[in-house]
Amino acid sequence: MEGSKTFSWRVAITWLLGLLICGGLIWGGPLAKPAIADVPLSVAVNSNVEHPEAVDLEAADPEATDPEAADLEATDLEAIDLETENSVYSYRDRPSSDGIGKVYLGREIAKVMGYEGAGWLERGGRESQEKPSAAIASLNLRPDDVVVDIGAGTGYFSTRIAPKVPEGQVLAVDVQPEMVDILGWMKNEYQLSNLQPVLGNETDPHLPEGGVDVVIMVDVYHELAYPNEMMRKVVRALRPDGRVVVLEYRAENPFVLIKRLHKMSLRQLQKEMQTVGLKLAESPKILPQQHYAIFTFDKDAVEG
Repeated sequence: MEGSKTFSWRVAITWLLGLLICGGLIWGGPLAKPAIADVPLSVAVNSNVEHPEAVDLEAADPEATDPEAADLEATDLEAIDLETENSVYSYRDRPSSDGIGKVYLGREIAKVMGYEGAGWLERGGRESQEKPSAAIASLNLRPDDVVVDIGAGTGYFSTRIAPKVPEGQVLAVDVQPEMVDILGWMKNEYQLSNLQPVLGNETDPHLPEGGVDVVIMVDVYHELAYPNEMMRKVVRALRPDGRVVVLEYRAENPFVLIKRLHKMSLRQLQKEMQTVGLKLAESPKILPQQHYAIFTFDKDAVEG
């Protein structure tokens, strides 16, 4: 009987230690991304801001970390086709907790991260968690390139790209006026004369036609309310040898603890880019959590 009690205590202690260790890995370790938090703009420089798109592990959507949710079909989303001006979209009768209910090619579009989450974009641990310097280096920019950063936010990427194109230009596009104000402040703070903040809208990034070498979108494509319209404008802005570089958290990896609709599979990205005449040129595995997908013109594609 005494041995049985000793065994029970050992099991209980082992279970408790395991729980504490797992808790440290999930909530305090390199994958720590707690539930959505509203961050006042006044604390936008706080490097400890929580990840606004992280899985809430206590009240998560049961599909949020489901590895089978990597490639979503319209039937999985229970989408209902409506007669709209653009038939490429359909709508759910009830949106997901982190979605807007609008479906594009089988994928429900995610809610936009508001400017209140600006502080998270400038967090101190971003380099160690996501390796953005490796992403920028892999762009292989020329000094005179014109680069567009769509969904630029606070300019984390834009301000680091601008010095690499001293004879070119960086167009930092965002649809939120508050973010564009921050971009203007960053431009002046770092004296980046070749950085141009641009206020776009949901269907038009306001780019010069045929004048762009590289377009980069970092964890933003999944939030575009009108991805088809937006990408057609992007394609028109590209030079013949232009590239579109898309970074998105990997939906295929269940250990990337980001809300389901804020991740994308490479297959879904390819499907959506093909509709606007772009093909996947390469997708080097250089980042720990994100796809790094490079798209170029598909000369054989017929634009729909």
